[in-house]
Amino acid sequence: MTSFLQLSALIVATMLQVCFACTLPHYSGYDSWSTVNVVDDKVAIDRKILLDHTPNTDYKGIVIENNGILAFKYNVAEGILLRTEYIHIKDGGEMKIGDKACGYSGSLELELLGERNPGYNIPDFGDKFIGVGNGGKLSIFGEEKATWTRLTKTIPKIDPAGVYFNDSVTQEDDNLQGLLAYNFPPTKTDFSNVKATEFKFRVRSQNQFDKTVEKLETYLDGLSDEDIVVFAIRKSLMAPNETKDFTPVYEIMEAFLGLPRSKLRDLKFYDGYVAYKYQDVTREETSEYRLNGLHQRCSLTEFVEGIKVYMESYTRIKAHGRSYINLQVTNRALSEPTMEVKGANLNWKKGDKILIAPTNGFDQHEYASITEVVVEDKTYKIDLTAIYEHQCQDYKGVPICAEVALVNQNVVIRGETGGEDLYGGHLKVVKGFATCHLKNVEFELIGQQQPLGKCNIQP
Repeated sequence: MTSFLQLSALIVATMLQVCFACTLPHYSGYDSWSTVNVVDDKVAIDRKILLDHTPNTDYKGIVIENNGILAFKYNVAEGILLRTEYIHIKDGGEMKIGDKACGYSGSLELELLGERNPGYNIPDFGDKFIGVGNGGKLSIFGEEKATWTRLTKTIPKIDPAGVYFNDSVTQEDDNLQGLLAYNFPPTKTDFSNVKATEFKFRVRSQNQFDKTVEKLETYLDGLSDEDIVVFAIRKSLMAPNETKDFTPVYEIMEAFLGLPRSKLRDLKFYDGYVAYKYQDVTREETSEYRLNGLHQRCSLTEFVEGIKVYMESYTRIKAHGRSYINLQVTNRALSEPTMEVKGANLNWKKGDKILIAPTNGFDQHEYASITEVVVEDKTYKIDLTAIYEHQCQDYKGVPICAEVALVNQNVVIRGETGGEDLYGGHLKVVKGFATCHLKNVEFELIGQQQPLGKCNIQP
């Protein structure tokens, strides 16, 4: 049962209740975040403070007390990310994210930092927490969205003719590992000669390493400007305790991708990575956190000139041989289908993630994301290369239609995890608290495997 401790949990609203008359709160009398009292990277809040941007510091703790209030500004264009080891709300202190009349709009992420045994232990709470103590007040109201509906039209599985290329590199493929690259023009229809090119930097000698750097530079110099180029890491880019200087690799990739700083520089042993470049469009994705401390997955999708390009990197700290990469090139019209649903005040938007339930088999569910709102509350374009058919049909006068669930919220509380330890964050409310309201909140990597009393949400 311990595997459930860090599963994402969604605190959701009653279905189909949406806030129509939403008046954003006014923050008169609030001071800016720049005025908070910070001592040794710990923040003490005892007055009204408004956070309207992402701080450039990771904090060792935030304490809200003595009638202090920490509120978060709505609709910050680039979103807000607050990273801290804990947030302790007590003695009349209050943290407000949205309110009951008007749920928070915009993107907000709270990340709880730290590993097991960090060197401090706050009474009643421990470490890596959001804690509501005696007299404390916590209210989190995310954006109002329906969390469930049904299809009104069948989504067919993709026609095999629409899959132009589907290549997975696994342990059986000559043990290819490290940084792998593919290149092809967007108009290509015959992929018979497209194969992964390997750049293995996890080698013993400096001479081998230097030769691989030279190989990478030569490969990139020889590419056509009209080619799509995708990269992915299988297993690992580097050794566990790497001593070689990877600066030449980073600089070569940054020059090619046209980036001032590549995410490659932040990688550790067994971190996943994918990248895409076509003309002036460049994207990189890395594994933002480790799943159960053992494995991680990152991916990216790009639509270009009638095709969909999907690249995935799956890596493991144990059983490395199970690591793989996968590249799919499919027909855009067939892998960005139109989804029609039974809607009323769904409030679903571009970028929202959904799960489509099975209608033919127990495990035939599929995840997708919304790429376009065609008709609000009714018709959406979705990023889905459907492996299974998701039906909507009448059976003896009874409509049998696949269910569709929203699986993301705009307010996220996340525990940062690393290594093999299943040690996420947790939210705890103790006797004597004043108020605690949670609605439309997403929890990721929350829960701690030992000691007891460190569940996702602990009353």
